[in-house]
Amino acid sequence: MTTSPLEIGNHRRSIVVDLRRAAVGLVMRPRWAVPIALALLVLFGVCDYLTGIEVAFTLLYLIPVGIVTWSCGAAPGGIVAALATTSAMIAALSIARTRPWLVLWNCAGTLGVLVLAVVVLDRLRAHVESEQRERRYAVEQLRRAERLNIIGRLAAGVAHELGTPLNVISGNAELLQSPRLSPEKKAVLLDTIRGQASRISRIVRQLLDFGRGSDVAKERIDLNDLARATVGLLQNTATSRHCTIVFESHAAPIPVVANAPELEQVLSNLVLNGLQAMAGGGALKLTAAIEERPAASASAQRFGAVIVEDEGIGIAPSDLPRIFDPFFTTKEVGEGTGLGLSISYGIIRDHGGLLEVTSRPEAGTRFTALLPLAPESQ
Repeated sequence: MTTSPLEIGNHRRSIVVDLRRAAVGLVMRPRWAVPIALALLVLFGVCDYLTGIEVAFTLLYLIPVGIVTWSCGAAPGGIVAALATTSAMIAALSIARTRPWLVLWNCAGTLGVLVLAVVVLDRLRAHVESEQRERRYAVEQLRRAERLNIIGRLAAGVAHELGTPLNVISGNAELLQSPRLSPEKKAVLLDTIRGQASRISRIVRQLLDFGRGSDVAKERIDLNDLARATVGLLQNTATSRHCTIVFESHAAPIPVVANAPELEQVLSNLVLNGLQAMAGGGALKLTAAIEERPAASASAQRFGAVIVEDEGIGIAPSDLPRIFDPFFTTKEVGEGTGLGLSISYGIIRDHGGLLEVTSRPEAGTRFTALLPLAPESQ
């Protein structure tokens, strides 16, 4: 399959970002930050003792103090600052034995600089954490709003889906009022009513699961089952638009570790976009598969994939690089929020995957959601 320049650029950017996050995360994790800081503290202390260059090593001591303060907080950072000041005092005493007051003055200045650094870094850390919490809350609110928007678009199909079993229940209930029915016939009618009531409960449960917040932890799921459930949820919506959904499952299970409601939101959004693109009707194909993509290492990485292909109007080449931007939409006013694809892209990226797109005007669009396969031991 041909890889578009947009996919190559996204893949390269993701590799750089992942490497940068891995390096920063290694240093800033509490279990690594303290050993690294203590090792640097010993190294700088020995060099300070051997050279007696106070100003340079006062600045260098900011490195371990900053690492511990940022990853563990102000109290551990203050302890490291005290250790650094003690190290500086030992080094200074070895050089200025005859002037201890000068040593104390120098070390008091060192301690003041380090404590100031601890206070400033702790305030910055608190501010960054607050901003991250607010950002996560805002993203979750956007995802929830888009999820509710999708439910609204499903209303027509759901009304039809609920109307059929309700009519069956109503008709069978009227028949049960007849005194001439045999017990066997009544038992059959009651079984039919129970079956239709279970069908209604299942539909309502699916909608509630889809509409609720995504607090569910990630778990091992089969992409075949998830894609099949999405098709069942949207089949009537497709029929009301004079469209058909063709589903092709993979021969074997496709295990991934994911948040099922979030992935169902992604697939539902991609399918609904495809149905909207086929205003005159048509066939939408949903395929579950296993695909490979180039990786940073020599061997290619294997992904679980769900491919959504429509026969719609396609996307203009000038719009293709912008389709994942928030609030960008080519739909008419009232038909879309411009958040669906950007939120879907964010969900897939949160799962360590990729969302690819290829399209040709008047020839349809193909979205491929790629998710890392779950380890066999998990």
